[in-house]
Amino acid sequence: MNRREAMKTGAAGAAWMALAPGFLMMEGCNVEGLINTAIDAALAVLNVAEPGAAWVADFSQAVTALINAEKSWKSGGAVAIVVDALNTLAAVTAVIPFTAAYSPLIDVLVAGIEAVLTALGATGAAAVKVAARRYVAADGRSYAHQGRATLNKPRVLESRSGAFKRQWNQVAEGAGLAKAKI
Repeated sequence: MNRREAMKTGAAGAAWMALAPGFLMMEGCNVEGLINTAIDAALAVLNVAEPGAAWVADFSQAVTALINAEKSWKSGGAVAIVVDALNTLAAVTAVIPFTAAYSPLIDVLVAGIEAVLTALGATGAAAVKVAARRYVAADGRSYAHQGRATLNKPRVLESRSGAFKRQWNQVAEGAGLAKAKI
């Protein structure tokens, strides 16, 4: 290695070391950002849902529980409360039929919930799969939205929550539900 290569390597290493603390801090913020985007997405679903739908009250309660769980977690509470609230929300989405106009949004929401659970720990990701598949309607069909969408990877310099929000808005626009954009 000549002196020029050593200088390049040293400069690159120094630049990485200067940026590394920022990347480490962003990861914690990224989980919180993912949770907040999931909350925003769930609230957007309520904006476009049929007011008389049987699942709306349970869905609304699950969103409120998630908001409260996040507040508790941010003030030092256990992350298990957030995991339980996310799983409850995922379970409620399982009763929403695929024929609903906002069904593609529910698919993205469940993928977002899975992303949050994965960021919080692998046990949560496994739990959402069980919760989302548990519901079987009276007619014998399962309306579980789990696995029907995958979150897009973030673009360069885009957070995971930014990618989630971008995908949500694209799906909302494609479904003709501009009122559901976040």
